[in-house]
Amino acid sequence: MAQIKTAKPAQKSTRKTAPQKVEDKRVYFKQTDFPQTTLQQAQKIASALVDNFASDSGSPPDVALAIGISPTSSGWQSLAGASIAYGLTDGGINANVMKLTTLGRRLVAPEAEGEDIVARREAILKPRILREFFEKYRRAKLPNETIAANVLKSLGLPADRAETALGIIKVNGGYAGIIRETPTGPFINLDSPGVPSPVATPDLSDLSNTSQPGDTPAGLADGIEATSGPKAPAVAAAFDAKTNRVFISHGKQRAIVAQIKELLTFGSFEPVISVERESRLLYQFLRKFSKTCVLAALVYYT
Repeated sequence: MAQIKTAKPAQKSTRKTAPQKVEDKRVYFKQTDFPQTTLQQAQKIASALVDNFASDSGSPPDVALAIGISPTSSGWQSLAGASIAYGLTDGGINANVMKLTTLGRRLVAPEAEGEDIVARREAILKPRILREFFEKYRRAKLPNETIAANVLKSLGLPADRAETALGIIKVNGGYAGIIRETPTGPFINLDSPGVPSPVATPDLSDLSNTSQPGDTPAGLADGIEATSGPKAPAVAAAFDAKTNRVFISHGKQRAIVAQIKELLTFGSFEPVISVERESRLLYQFLRKFSKTCVLAALVYYT
């Protein structure tokens, strides 16, 4: 009689399977698409090459020290990458030298009247997203922040960079005369830009302290790392309110004061007129308002 063999039930494995780690997807966003600083900040590198390196080239550490920023800071990496993105210099922080381009020389050392203004407009249209944004609204009002942020994201900008990017757009547009103030709000006009608004020279101290060395990969000096983490801090310089106030003192002739006040207001400055506040001696006004104003206009007739 044939014997029937019964199969043994399969034993469950006691080996524990290690849980799979879910890694955040990191996207390295190039500054050639959208710079991390304003043009006015980035052009400090070109100015340093003109003033300290005979308008030619210099080693990255020497250039960083020339503008007063640490060569090992992530802020220096961002600034160097932005300068390349705007077309002002060639060679990043890992290159042997940083070299001034023709556009950079025209911007900081013009040889003809108005050449620097034209260079400003050329520079801010170099990065892809900046150019596409301005071209989209070339003869239209600057959209509100919500719509502008959505447009920037549709052009490929990471969502957590939209707020900072919009600030850079506004500063760059005013600096190049592409964004003009009108009674109904800011207006973008690429075809016939106006006279650029006067702006204060930005401070680079906030760039050198944005983060510690190593936060940005060394090989990505011209890129921005976009992750799904918390929102990155704004890199564009925040100007002190003092840099927008202009003290005005005058004698009995008040007609020209209204014109000066109107020009200053158009240029986003805050006029501080002495006689509208109180009656004091001139030196007392100067002593008081020198701590709160960046410029002074004295209007007197003999």
